[in-house]
Amino acid sequence: MTRTARRSLVALVSLLVLLAIAYSIYWVFAARWFERSIADWIQQRRAEGYRIEGTIAPIGGFPFRLATAAAEPLIEAPGGVWRWQSERVEAHSRPWAPFDVQIRPLGAQEAALDGKVYALTAKDAEIGLDFSLGGRFEGAWLEAEDVTGAEKDAEPARIGRVAIEIDRAEPAADTVEPIAFGFRIETTDLALPAALNPALGREIAAAAAIGRFAGPIVPAALPDALRGWRDAGGAVELDRFTLAWGPLSISGNATVALDDRLQPLIAASTEIAGIGETFDALTAAGAIDSQHGPLGKQLLLGMAGADGKLALPITLQDGFLFVGPLKLLPVAPIDWERF
Repeated sequence: MTRTARRSLVALVSLLVLLAIAYSIYWVFAARWFERSIADWIQQRRAEGYRIEGTIAPIGGFPFRLATAAAEPLIEAPGGVWRWQSERVEAHSRPWAPFDVQIRPLGAQEAALDGKVYALTAKDAEIGLDFSLGGRFEGAWLEAEDVTGAEKDAEPARIGRVAIEIDRAEPAADTVEPIAFGFRIETTDLALPAALNPALGREIAAAAAIGRFAGPIVPAALPDALRGWRDAGGAVELDRFTLAWGPLSISGNATVALDDRLQPLIAASTEIAGIGETFDALTAAGAIDSQHGPLGKQLLLGMAGADGKLALPITLQDGFLFVGPLKLLPVAPIDWERF
């Protein structure tokens, strides 16, 4: 090896050593920032009245991760409105992207809402949180498989796969109301508890929605939170939704709000397939009057296109579901106190 080559090699090795030292120093500062950010977040929430418990491990993961874990973490909202706890939670980010945090809840989960306790389990569940350089929340996502949830000792509902994305959104062009966030929800292979005995069967093949959520939600008992959201003009705009449930296949867009009794108000434009089989199932279950059901079925089938699909408005108001011109069936009111 020539002298020039040896000098070049020494210079390259020296540069690599300096870069390694510089990166190690950077990682230490990033780890301290990550640890301090967690501590600051906990302190801020506690100052707001939240109860937060759990044993947090020191930051590790050198060289390519900033990682920590919490044993038996618990978060409870002010006044005990809701509570969540887990056997263990792991969290990490990348040193070059410390504002994007991934969280993995492990083991059995438990959630409580207004005094009711729900047992939760999930396979490969992961949550992502995205923040700006200044610490402003920018978005979040959740992915999980084989999710189950139920009140303790009750038969659980199951979801084969769920994916949720939330992001900050600008106000819609045709409204002066600020949009809190946009969202995307996709679920497949849902199994409802047998106790519900749904007319269209327990299995929902798929359900999805893309839209925007407007209006403030403040920590309070669920009925009070919903009442405040409604009074502030809260609404959900569904740009696109789909549902495949038994014989029914439906897609479209909708606006959802709450009436003065906190019951859903829905106005939707839809395309529906499987209307005949759906009517038969609802009539057999007693959800539709057996005297008027066949007439309504024939009326809607007569409006269908050559492919058997219907393009119809659907509304829910005053406790009844309307499909096109038909007052189809009563809808049981939601008792928010039970949640």
